[in-house]
Amino acid sequence: MTTRHIKLAERHARMGERQLLESHRRVADALSVVQAFGALHATDPTTVYLTIAARLDDAAVLTAIDRTDTAVLTDRSIARHHAMRRTVWVMEPQIIRAAHAACTAALAKREWANFEKMLADNGVDDPAAWITNGRKEAVSAVQRLGTATARKVAGAAPHLNVPLQLAVGKSYAGTQGAHTRLIQNLGFDGVLVRTRSTGTWVSGEYEWAVAASWISGGIVDPTITPREAAAILATQYLKTFAPVTSADLQWWAGWTVATTKTALADIGAVPVTTDADELGTVTAAWVLPDEDTASSNRSDWATILPSLDPTVMGWKQRDWYMGTHGAFGHTVFDRNGNAGNTIMANGSVVGTWTHRPDRSVAIHLFATLNKKQRSQLDESIDRYRSAVGTTVVRPRYPAPLQASLLA
Repeated sequence: MTTRHIKLAERHARMGERQLLESHRRVADALSVVQAFGALHATDPTTVYLTIAARLDDAAVLTAIDRTDTAVLTDRSIARHHAMRRTVWVMEPQIIRAAHAACTAALAKREWANFEKMLADNGVDDPAAWITNGRKEAVSAVQRLGTATARKVAGAAPHLNVPLQLAVGKSYAGTQGAHTRLIQNLGFDGVLVRTRSTGTWVSGEYEWAVAASWISGGIVDPTITPREAAAILATQYLKTFAPVTSADLQWWAGWTVATTKTALADIGAVPVTTDADELGTVTAAWVLPDEDTASSNRSDWATILPSLDPTVMGWKQRDWYMGTHGAFGHTVFDRNGNAGNTIMANGSVVGTWTHRPDRSVAIHLFATLNKKQRSQLDESIDRYRSAVGTTVVRPRYPAPLQASLLA
């Protein structure tokens, strides 16, 4: 059987279609955006709202913030959870359960081991016993309060607020209450879950709830094995991002080579070749076994996307849509590999942007856009401003060029 080859133009077209970036692909609700990706980056709290807003239709985008909050707080059809690469994501409950089994459960073991060492290093005589008792008291406090911040838990059980010295001797050394790390680790365990923000939608401090009382069925599913869960995640990832390389999937999920290889085999992933860059470099990749035929849609589109948008962060090997702008600390990505605000057109990153204190949006283009693309870019800026209202959004991970755009 001849191995199918997917050209660069088709990869770009797939992005616009499957990731809801073409204007006619936009949807009416937050849940549909989350379902299209499986998981949205949520380390920066604003990313979720802006990722969703960029993909809502013109009627829905006017209330994008409220629609997202409704999905999280009222419908509870989506929720936040630490998972792939120790990152906070927003996912549907069934995907959360798969991500927990395939990724978070292993992370949680390391987090508790690190926490126990931190307690010992800070003078706690029996850190294992402290953790055992602290877990029970923290969960009990959250149950009594309904929802609670880590600070409220410390108020209900003050002895949990043991000061921990962090990064001693480093320039970024600091102090953190043990109760904060305790609550976070209970989140890793899937016992607690982040709920509403304590401030506005740009705030990164949350109230926590007992997961089983907040999400029907909770987060931990003892009936699913890590291998079965990995197959679920791999299927979702390929559905959205294929063709992908093994390195792409391994990086996205934070797995070992062996886990990645097994997951691809378990879902019956089909090998293809694809163009990896504008030079015509060919690389081996994977698609789902029931993959549809080549995309025929070649319409022009352009849009602004927020920092950490799942499209920009979707692949490890990025030359085919980033070119030289995929380099860390260059134009779009910071030195740690976090994507700042981007401008995309027809499947390629073509610029960056920032929201100035005077509420104007400044852009920096790396390429010339045609008339239709420029019109759609301007429209996306207007849509963004309609969604955020009077709020000026400062991304937690700004693009390196943001400082010059703010000047």
